[in-house]
Amino acid sequence: MDHLELLAQIFAVTAPIFSLVIIGLVLKRLHLLSDEFISGASLLVYKATLPTLLGMAVLKANVPALLESKLFGFYILATLLTTVICWVIAARWIRSDQRAVFIQAAFRGNQGIIALALTLSFYGDQALQMAGLMAGISGVVNNAIAVVVFSVLSTRYRPTPMKVAKEVVLNPMIVGVMIGVVLSLSGLQLPKWLIHSGELFGSMTLPLALLCIGATLSFKAFQTTGVLAVHATLTKLVWVPMLFTAIGWYIGISGMELGVLFLFLAAPTAAASYVMAKISGDDAELAANVIVLTTFASMFTITLGLYILQVLAWI
Repeated sequence: MDHLELLAQIFAVTAPIFSLVIIGLVLKRLHLLSDEFISGASLLVYKATLPTLLGMAVLKANVPALLESKLFGFYILATLLTTVICWVIAARWIRSDQRAVFIQAAFRGNQGIIALALTLSFYGDQALQMAGLMAGISGVVNNAIAVVVFSVLSTRYRPTPMKVAKEVVLNPMIVGVMIGVVLSLSGLQLPKWLIHSGELFGSMTLPLALLCIGATLSFKAFQTTGVLAVHATLTKLVWVPMLFTAIGWYIGISGMELGVLFLFLAAPTAAASYVMAKISGDDAELAANVIVLTTFASMFTITLGLYILQVLAWI
């Protein structure tokens, strides 16, 4: 297979996912998606359909066997190291109200939607169980680290330990995964009609969520983008996935596991990072700009990254 043919095959995998994001953007500009619909649909995805999708995926998984993989532990380590490295950089070169925003932009990706959708598009249903568990783990890790970063670096964000624990434990995505884990380990057999209903309900998640992501994007970010937003984008989409995917391969992670690792590391910055920056009183405009830049740029960086990994025969 020549390089152009391989690149075309990979583009055929990533294009449908990002096409839905662009369609959402276009529909919003044509006033076919209202603010009320976007708000309601986003809430439905966050609190109901995404937890159901992840729970149903983990329900069918052999959880102990999956957890034997190096993938999950290495992903946690990579996220922690990313945080530490960016913290050191931020402390030296970035002003105080932008430090936490920059650090969060580097590690907090949109794993629950973009990474999950790309994983399923690239590998099919065989990766759903692994990706579902990965999404749950990344949700816990990202939320916990974000709270620590903003608690230390922000002057206004001072949550109590109880509030932090509540935010992490009661996150709907994490609740969905944990219910799936408990049911999987218990061996309890759910009725087929209930499983099918859950699968149908969960199947709404990715198309609906991708449309909503697109509908919330704005080209205004390109008018106010500064150098720091560009550096944060490069860190999130290039330096972090390139470094830790290479290390993952070196320590023996390969095939589908390495592909999943790359997609979860290379996902654009999550929209939740804006909310965190806003409530903490930090530079919310920087957070918004990074979300938009990483979302658009990831269409190219993820496609190119998958192409390179296939050429190297790592995945």
